[in-house]
Amino acid sequence: YNNLGLIFFRMDMPDSALYYYRQAYQLEPDSASAALNLAVLLNKKGNSEEAIGIVERLLETDPDNFLAHYNLGNWLTSLHRYPETAAHYSKTLQINPEHANAHLNLGLLYLKYLNRPRLALEHLERTLILEPEHPQALSIRQAVDYLKSRLN
Repeated sequence: YNNLGLIFFRMDMPDSALYYYRQAYQLEPDSASAALNLAVLLNKKGNSEEAIGIVERLLETDPDNFLAHYNLGNWLTSLHRYPETAAHYSKTLQINPEHANAHLNLGLLYLKYLNRPRLALEHLERTLILEPEHPQALSIRQAVDYLKSRLN
């Protein structure tokens, strides 16, 4: 069912993909791929709360699932649940400390919403160390320069 969901997703037939992802998830609710595929599509279709619930259940059995924490961080940001977002991005970085986008997202979260400029600077600088040619490198460097000027 998961493969059928993927085929329909790639054919840009999200309703059919959703049907098969749900079937896969019902058959194997502890499967990380079934849960994540269903949750990602649900979130894309605007069902964020259901997507979050599925991923939170996955984390009960697979607490170190990198993609689950990273996706939750992204989704919770859009729902303005910033402390939870920070916790999930932090866990993402515990699992994979070399993930540039997780550092970037956490740095921006600290900068924009949580008023933690020193932590923002740390994560934004780490982003540039890990990925100097990041697509957003120019704006990241500008944010780093701004933070350094404020913190000195």
